[in-house]
Amino acid sequence: MKSLKLIGLALVLSLVTTLTTNAQKFGVFDAQYALAQMPEYKLAESELKTYQQQLENEFKAKEQEFQAKIEEYKLKAETEWSMAMVKEKQAELQQLELALQNFQQEAGQKFQEKQAKLLEPILMKLETALNEVAKENGYTLVFKKEALVFDSPDHDLSKLVLKKLGIATN
Repeated sequence: MKSLKLIGLALVLSLVTTLTTNAQKFGVFDAQYALAQMPEYKLAESELKTYQQQLENEFKAKEQEFQAKIEEYKLKAETEWSMAMVKEKQAELQQLELALQNFQQEAGQKFQEKQAKLLEPILMKLETALNEVAKENGYTLVFKKEALVFDSPDHDLSKLVLKKLGIATN
């Protein structure tokens, strides 16, 4: 009976040891927080805002030109222009409207391309640092903070990653 208890105790200790050595270490990473601390991200965001403003200004100028042509059409179509001129101006307005729509689509595409060009290297740098921190500290799984309902600050790797990048945090 005593040996049976000793065997049972040994099995329990063996199981606990196995579970402990095979335990997975979980971490949480707040990418938005980390990015907001990176000077190169702030610079990229500033550059993107400037570029977006340029595109918006260009669009507004084209839109104002279009609106001015519409107003001119409304004023002169019935009183000053011949039927041939009215048809010509209608075609011109349709072309301007189409050009405005095309510009809007192209501007959106250009903005996305610039955004990818500026942010991709920053995101790669952040991902590399995260992978290094996770490996160095024995983490087997790292979750995005945004995907969790609850997490403990003890599991947050964000400040460790920033430290790895040489960025001081509060």
